[in-house]
Amino acid sequence: LDFPYITNKGRKGGSNIAAAIVNALAIMANK
Repeated sequence: LDFPYITNKGRKGGSNIAAAIVNALAIMANK
């Protein structure tokens, strides 16, 4: 999986980004 915007964010809000990815994957899995 390629999420280039994560590297752009750097260390700021990393956990929030991870949670957003998990949520997005869960939503895609449910479709």
